Amino acid sequence: MDLAKALEYLSAYFFRKKEYRKPNLGDDLRQVVQSKDFENNVRATAPFLATGMLAWPVYWAYRGIGWHKYRNTEILPLYIRKTFYRAKAMELMILMTGIVYSLKSTLEPVTLKSIQADRYVQQK
Repeated sequence: MDLAKALEYLSAYFFRKKEYRKPNLGDDLRQVVQSKDFENNVRATAPFLATGMLAWPVYWAYRGIGWHKYRNTEILPLYIRKTFYRAKAMELMILMTGIVYSLKSTLEPVTLKSIQADRYVQQK
């Protein structure tokens, strides 16, 4: 009887199914947001985020003020649609510039450190 229990225990140990862990997205998000890298990236992109928030209403106001030049040649729905898509493109360019700047500014120190470490190893 002891041999049967031992074999059952061993087979249960070696052939057990791995437990499925439900993904905890809240905890994963918390870990990402509270990391130092995320804080550095947000600080690097903060000017671009602020510019993006200000650019949208300023561009709409600019296009609204300039409507009197185009009201004889364009219909209003088309003018509004053009304004919307141009504002979206401008917002996308601002945010993409911020992302590229952020990646460049956070990756440069790492690359520089690795180059310096390689040079130090080569000197020895």
